[in-house]
Amino acid sequence: MKTVKNLKYAILLFLLLGLNVLASSAPFQLDLTANRFYSLSPVTKDILSRLDDIVTIKFFLSAKLPPQFLTPRQRLLTFLNRYRQLNPKIQIKILDPTKDSQARQIADHLGITPLQFSAINQNQLQVTQGYFALSASYRDREQVIPLEQLLNNPEYSLTATIAKLTQKNKNTLGWVTDGQTAQPLNLSIAWKSLQQFATPQLVSLNQPPLADIKTLLIINPQADFSAESQKNLTAFFQSGGGVLILFDKYQINNQLYPQLNKTNLTDWLKKQGFDFQEKKFVASRHAALANFQNSQGQSLLTLYSFWPIIDRGNINHRYAPLAGSQKTTFFWATPITLNQGADWLVRSDKQAWLASPNNLLPTSVPQTDQLGQFVLGGYRDQPGRLAVIADSDFIKNQNLYHHPENLAFFLDLVDLVSNNPQLAKLRNKLLLSRPLPPLTSANYYLLAALSLALPSLVIILTGLLVWWHYRRGQKN
Repeated sequence: MKTVKNLKYAILLFLLLGLNVLASSAPFQLDLTANRFYSLSPVTKDILSRLDDIVTIKFFLSAKLPPQFLTPRQRLLTFLNRYRQLNPKIQIKILDPTKDSQARQIADHLGITPLQFSAINQNQLQVTQGYFALSASYRDREQVIPLEQLLNNPEYSLTATIAKLTQKNKNTLGWVTDGQTAQPLNLSIAWKSLQQFATPQLVSLNQPPLADIKTLLIINPQADFSAESQKNLTAFFQSGGGVLILFDKYQINNQLYPQLNKTNLTDWLKKQGFDFQEKKFVASRHAALANFQNSQGQSLLTLYSFWPIIDRGNINHRYAPLAGSQKTTFFWATPITLNQGADWLVRSDKQAWLASPNNLLPTSVPQTDQLGQFVLGGYRDQPGRLAVIADSDFIKNQNLYHHPENLAFFLDLVDLVSNNPQLAKLRNKLLLSRPLPPLTSANYYLLAALSLALPSLVIILTGLLVWWHYRRGQKN
């Protein structure tokens, strides 16, 4: 009897081990994240299904990396394997430039440099180097994927790069230089992000835009546009082109002194149904933190009402490219009055008010009982696509460092006027945290009581089960 019983246990153990081996080798995974972060989206599957030639992805990866890169490395390798499984035309090459001189030459040619890591070993600070970069090539084109976007959203980074490399018609964006607009040098993060999925180039409206340019970007103009420039802009819009305008009614200097931005582009915008109100800023109690310093170098960290936070509910999700936008933060925005069928894109919350620009100091923000909701961005889709936002500061480099969601919102706006909603769905596919809701006092005491009682109850039940099994064995 004991031999038969032991044989049963051995068979059961063997089956459990076999099931464990099969489960570990099976390509089955359950994605329980809020927005299916680890699952490939239909957009990616569609783009990969239309590949007509080989796409080679080079992963420059050092064998020895700090612990903080172990999880991103495994995540990227998982995504790369899934891309290859979807389409055999995706070829993956893992290269280690720290060991392979040929791989180092390839990395140097692409402008990929090693990352530097610092660590304390035996009470000494040591600096080591390692590679963690990725590039994609298609025929005679090759592009390096920015590391920050690769870590934050690997699927968007990979798919957007593949889409740009393999597209037959170049997605060319015209960055307008007329009217003393902001230049890419001062907005380098936004410019480099545009380069990942499009081909931006500087253009002047003194002559008609090139035929392959379907979208114009006008960022914070501060001077008048010539009559010829306005004529070409109007013709471009009326012919169905897309235009995105980010405009600051006031320029704010370091002393928080406002200067009225005088440009005749406001007259052109008024004819299109966008009227910027003067001598008014939108302030809100739902605002971002700001760190100010006085003349003595003392810091003041405070919620600054003139930096309103725009939550998801105040972004118009009826437009597909904005459907995934979570939030954005504006800086010294002025309200817009919409006419001629223009629709709102962005607005403040209902706890906002209008304040005079005469005093923008954080210690003297005026309060009011006349609260309301104000439009900060609008959109027209006839005859072309025109989006107007009452702020350009939100894409400045220093603001993108503290508010990275602003970059995603800016790129969503570009997709809106470019009529390209596909990538916007991926861009906002971030790994969201879903914290548990805070406990009420009643639930807290209930949970505390259960945590004390349950272990004792489990021990008692286990003892009764063992005793019952023992008595049953004696009877048999």
